[in-house]
Amino acid sequence: MMEIKDLRDKERGELLKLLKEARLELVRLKMERKTGSLADGSTIHKKQKEIAQMTTVLREKEILAEATVEKEAPLGKLKEEKDAKTKT
Repeated sequence: MMEIKDLRDKERGELLKLLKEARLELVRLKMERKTGSLADGSTIHKKQKEIAQMTTVLREKEILAEATVEKEAPLGKLKEEKDAKTKT
C-alpha cells in the first residue's frame, strides 16, 4: 500500500489510473472472498482504505486547482460563473 504523501506527489492522470486499477483489484478480492479462496480478509479493508486515500488526494488537487483559478480570475467573472453554476 502506498503512503498518502507518495500519492500527493503523483499527477492527476496517474492517480486516476491507479484508482481504476485499485477498484478492479477490489472487485477481484471480493470475488475471491465469495468463492472462499481469499487467504487474508484484511486485504479488502486495506484496498478500500487505499481507494479512499486516492479519492481524497484527487479531491484535494481539485480544490487546489479551483482556488488557484479563483485567485487569478477577476471578481466580476467569478460572480458570473457562480451564478451560472447555481442556475443549472
